[in-house]
Amino acid sequence: MKASFKVKDLIEFLNNTDLQELNESIDELEKESDKIFEEENAAIDSEIIEEIEKMSAEEFVWFAFLHANFLRGKSIFSNNAFKRFIDYCKKEKNNYYFNEFPQGDFLPKLRFQRARSIEKVLQQLRSEYKSGHDFVNEIEKLAARATMNEIYELYLELIIKFTSYKQVGGKIANAIINELLYEISILIKNNKTEIAENFLKNEWLRNLLFASFFNIMIDTHVKNFFNEKLGVKNVDPLILIFIGKSMKAEVVKSLFERYFKYYNWIKEEEKEFLLTNYHEYIGVRILGQMIWGAYFVQDNKRIDLKIVKLSKGLFQKP
Repeated sequence: MKASFKVKDLIEFLNNTDLQELNESIDELEKESDKIFEEENAAIDSEIIEEIEKMSAEEFVWFAFLHANFLRGKSIFSNNAFKRFIDYCKKEKNNYYFNEFPQGDFLPKLRFQRARSIEKVLQQLRSEYKSGHDFVNEIEKLAARATMNEIYELYLELIIKFTSYKQVGGKIANAIINELLYEISILIKNNKTEIAENFLKNEWLRNLLFASFFNIMIDTHVKNFFNEKLGVKNVDPLILIFIGKSMKAEVVKSLFERYFKYYNWIKEEEKEFLLTNYHEYIGVRILGQMIWGAYFVQDNKRIDLKIVKLSKGLFQKP
């Protein structure tokens, strides 16, 4: 099937669409995605909140690392598998192996096709560390020594660290970095601001959150979108960065503000620094979420999405 759009069409859509309407279209994607998870009994936000609201910052980072490693295959299946893992850990009272790694397998039988890959990752960690706490201590040291001017370098260090393990490619490495920001966001969205504030008192954790804004996750939906709609068979991060660089500053700033619509935890000077110096990465990150949301929703239900109409069919899944 010949692609009916080009990369320039995507750039023009992003730069020339009314910002209020663009933001409303993203709101709709988030709302419909949440509905799908609820309808499939795969919604996981309440389980995550219940667990992390009683954790230390270090435990929170370990929990997010574990959750991100489950983000393999279809989201509905991975969410349900992680919910079963949560139930298992609560029953065993093992604190998710934060205090001590087990002698045998990490995972119970989860009825999850990708469980073997996750098990292999955790087995590799055990060859280097005695516990999740030991692993997080190393991540904390990396993050603690980074200044605001070195956040991109921190992101690269984390990618190199995570991809050094077999069964962790670029997608999962970026998912790990992204997960902290996601879980902070759901705390704030669900009126758990005080818990989020306690986590954010840790400068090293804030640095990890800043690093997540460089997240470029090329998953199946993003690959399919570029192939099917734009004729780009092998989408490369450089193509995405070019698109991000081509986005107007006011567009990126407007979309970036979405991360703080429930609670503004970032200082204005930090926000301006990121927007001024890393405009393209922030633009790409948001674009990836838009593509994922549009394709995920259309994969699971028949609906006339606002973003499809606004883009004149660019975001219509074939």
